[in-house]
Amino acid sequence: MAIGGILFDKDGTLLDFNATWVPVIREAALAVAGGDANLAARLMAAGGQDDSQGTVAPGSLLAAGTTKEIAALWADLAPDHGQRDLIGFIDSLFIEGGKATAVAVPGMANVLARLKHGGIRLGLATSDSEAGAVATLAGFGVVGLFDFLAGYDSGYGVKPEPGMVEGFREACLMIFIGFRGKREPLPATPFMAGSGGGRIERSWAAIGAVP
Repeated sequence: MAIGGILFDKDGTLLDFNATWVPVIREAALAVAGGDANLAARLMAAGGQDDSQGTVAPGSLLAAGTTKEIAALWADLAPDHGQRDLIGFIDSLFIEGGKATAVAVPGMANVLARLKHGGIRLGLATSDSEAGAVATLAGFGVVGLFDFLAGYDSGYGVKPEPGMVEGFREACLMIFIGFRGKREPLPATPFMAGSGGGRIERSWAAIGAVP
């Protein structure tokens, strides 16, 4: 069966997760902790970051959760964080930090460009914010290659709910209608590629997924 579209995860699939996010999470935790290094260490550990090893545990809150979920955890541990909008504060730190530290997996931009030029529709589904996704990928010149891009705040729900997959399928369908002038079934199958892709409910198929 031909592949008509690929919906990518971002962090850990297109970007090197630890290289990109460990320093950003460290700075964000320290900011939420008000400069208290011991409290910042507790925030990181609770979310799944082993700062001494420079790694974030796969499947942990910091690896797979949204900013809203991270803020809820950190607010419980650091109730005196002093931020009126903790979610917005953390999002802003992630956007600016991720833009500065983003590290692509080898060959990422070239592979995406080849897929796009080969007629494959490309989508992105991430637990990052939509602005964060754009910020971390902008420096590699690949944002314009995506036909669909969704973060936790884009209105499609969050992973592993099916909304992002359904949104990508609809985006692919609308592109196809543009060529044919009428609504018809997609000529090929969409795939989900990336960490945890196989756990997205009701997706048609998944490749490169972590069980």
